[in-house]
Amino acid sequence: MKEISAIVMLTIAVLCASAMAESMSVNQTGISGNISERNPFQDAVQGYDQALQLDHGNASAWLGKAQVSQIQGNQIESREYFQKALDATNGTLKDDSQDAKAWQAMGVALAGLARNEEAIGALERSIEISEQRLVENPEDIDSWWLKAVSYEALYMDYAAIKAYEKVIELNSTKSVGAWIRIADILFVKANGYNESVEAFNEAIKLMPDNASWAGGVVLDQGNSILRTDVWRDDDMILRVTIGSYNKYTKKFDFIQQIASRPASTWLFRDNSISFLKTSAEFAALAANRMQEKTEGWYKKSQELFQNASYEESVEALNRAIELDPMNEEAWTYKASVLDTRLNKSAEALLAYDKAIELDGENAVDNESLSNAWIGKGTVLAKLGRLNESIDAFDKSIELNPQAAVFGWLSKGEALNKSKRYDEAVKAYDKAIEQCPLDAMKPMGAETWYKKGIALQALGHTSEADAAFAKAKELGYQA
Repeated sequence: MKEISAIVMLTIAVLCASAMAESMSVNQTGISGNISERNPFQDAVQGYDQALQLDHGNASAWLGKAQVSQIQGNQIESREYFQKALDATNGTLKDDSQDAKAWQAMGVALAGLARNEEAIGALERSIEISEQRLVENPEDIDSWWLKAVSYEALYMDYAAIKAYEKVIELNSTKSVGAWIRIADILFVKANGYNESVEAFNEAIKLMPDNASWAGGVVLDQGNSILRTDVWRDDDMILRVTIGSYNKYTKKFDFIQQIASRPASTWLFRDNSISFLKTSAEFAALAANRMQEKTEGWYKKSQELFQNASYEESVEALNRAIELDPMNEEAWTYKASVLDTRLNKSAEALLAYDKAIELDGENAVDNESLSNAWIGKGTVLAKLGRLNESIDAFDKSIELNPQAAVFGWLSKGEALNKSKRYDEAVKAYDKAIEQCPLDAMKPMGAETWYKKGIALQALGHTSEADAAFAKAKELGYQA
């Protein structure tokens, strides 16, 4: 028996809630206005049927009917329609193997039939073809949309959001649908509901004048209010939420979606597959595939770096980050390449900040976070922001005091540049204390030499000469 994921149960619950929400009175919701009880799928199904009368091989129409049947719980009918969609896509691809939309439709049909490995392969092929077209024409809106939808179907949510944002940036007629998809993706992310509300409001702004949002207070709780919000398109409810809204931060501390209408005509029109109900097996396979692709791009970036192809290495890292923007290691590596090989200090600083933000939230140990702070301090020093760089090195040392040689050495150099020579000497002494091993002799030699420079600046000639002699003894060559 097909294993049904939590998404299935949530979708069914949402639709049941939608029916209740449309019959709510003004007093129950705090929202004024009359809302009809028409079947939310009726117009869409009629549209699909009309399309099939004109073209019985219209895969998108068959998929639409399959998804509606799936949501309504008619699994036998749904499978029949998914099979018809698959047959239609096979016919299309026989004539044109580079049809990205057909590959996407095939992937959806295969997923609906629980042929998961094949489904993932077809969706990935759709993305590949879309990317090829975008190389030729970066403003090809349809390719951006197809790419976004395929990414979303593969649970690559952050990559999907980036592609949807590109659709919006290009002022597409699909912008409304793109904002709705972004809103729904963000809503289920940890602490993403405020951004989700903002995205849904952007969608409403782009709809005709008969679209609207309204909110009502259910209970004033002092620092916060319990409120409901309703978004409508004409006489159809798109979303109903209830949440605790903080008066001071002007953000929701918590929000719960009471009702959502995934069958919005805006999404049907754009062939969204956002409410395709896949099995837990498909979701797991998709997650594993995303991890494999992310790791593949990361490995490729290292190979490119070793071949001195630094720009290409950064581009490979960007692809890894596009799939998994929470990958702190990729952000740190990107920052390092930008700084040490491409001399792009401003971009490197942004990347280090992102790595620090992520590692601060998810760190298992402090070593990687400490290294990111060293990297940030080094970039700040290059930019002439010496006081900030010293603060960054202090943070690095604080996080990993037992292995802080490079942190102390870097701090000493920044203090030297700031002409704070007494403090620089003390920092170099701390670094020397942690350089007892033979493997650390080169760093120890450099530290002694730089200590000598600081002592020389202080007028301590004999001590400076002794430091230079020690550096030479350890193999330092000026």
